[in-house]
Amino acid sequence: MGAVAGGAPAVVLLLALGMLAFQVSIGATNDLADRAADGLSKPAKPIPAGLVSPAMARGVALGGGLLGLLATLLVAMLGAGWPVVAVGLAGYGLGIAYDLRLKRAGLGWLAYALALPLLPAYAVLGATGRLTPVVLLAMAAAVPAGIALALANSLLDATADRRAGVGAVAVRLGEPAARRLMAGTQAAVVAGAWATALWLTAGHQADLRPLLLASLAVGGGVALQLGGGGAARQRGWELQVLGVALLGVAWLVAVGLG
Repeated sequence: MGAVAGGAPAVVLLLALGMLAFQVSIGATNDLADRAADGLSKPAKPIPAGLVSPAMARGVALGGGLLGLLATLLVAMLGAGWPVVAVGLAGYGLGIAYDLRLKRAGLGWLAYALALPLLPAYAVLGATGRLTPVVLLAMAAAVPAGIALALANSLLDATADRRAGVGAVAVRLGEPAARRLMAGTQAAVVAGAWATALWLTAGHQADLRPLLLASLAVGGGVALQLGGGGAARQRGWELQVLGVALLGVAWLVAVGLG
């Protein structure tokens, strides 16, 4: 997204490094927070399997957070300004809050709904230092996309969460209702992307083939998660994540920044 927005190569690389480091930190923190439950339901994960010690995971979590902050500060000093730092830290904070509290309180969907819109903001602010109405529209569309991904992720862990007494959203809603809501929300996100792309590009040519590819990825991920076994559901979740990311990039490529 930073490249689509016209960011300089060094800035785009720093944005990618910053987001990667933040996500590594969030992932390591999640594994630390879930290590007891993972020992019962996912013993092959790194901490329960003894491949990584809790101390090492804490070091990865801390190091990732510091590296993400450093990369974002460099982006700010290269011209983006302090808003990109605020957005990056807000997204990182939501990820950590999800790990430590929100998931167990049944509010993991809220972290996704608030954090996913910050991704295009982080990329475009870092690349250009400003947000256009088109980017604000993309951020609004990312709210239901975040809810759909939260439901898809929660469905993967529903059985383990129920056994561990974790009140995640799929446990609270029940798996059938969570599946229906996930599929319906993803369908609405894809339909909204097409409707707005066709509206904003009316009267001039736009390449919508990447949008079609992204839509197929999202739909394929939903189908796998609804109809497959354990491994297929995992692949379906991953395909949905990839599809939503591609959908955002393809939409910005089609309509421009405005």
